[in-house]
Amino acid sequence: MLIEKFVDSVTNEEDSIHHHWYNHLGPIALVVAIKLFLIYLVMVMWPKVMPSLFPSINKNPGYINLIGLSVILSLI
Repeated sequence: MLIEKFVDSVTNEEDSIHHHWYNHLGPIALVVAIKLFLIYLVMVMWPKVMPSLFPSINKNPGYINLIGLSVILSLI
């Protein structure tokens, strides 16, 4: 009888605890969303700010170019 209660309590704990790999993606998803928003913000502000600072810079870079720039900066 005592062993049966112990086994039942152990099996109930295993059923109630669910550790999945996607349970901890909230902070990572938030960081990725903020990074993509900042890349979009740079893409919008680039044509107004960068040509006045550096005349030889491309006036309208693409989104893929800015993602590449972000990756290069994060690796440095």
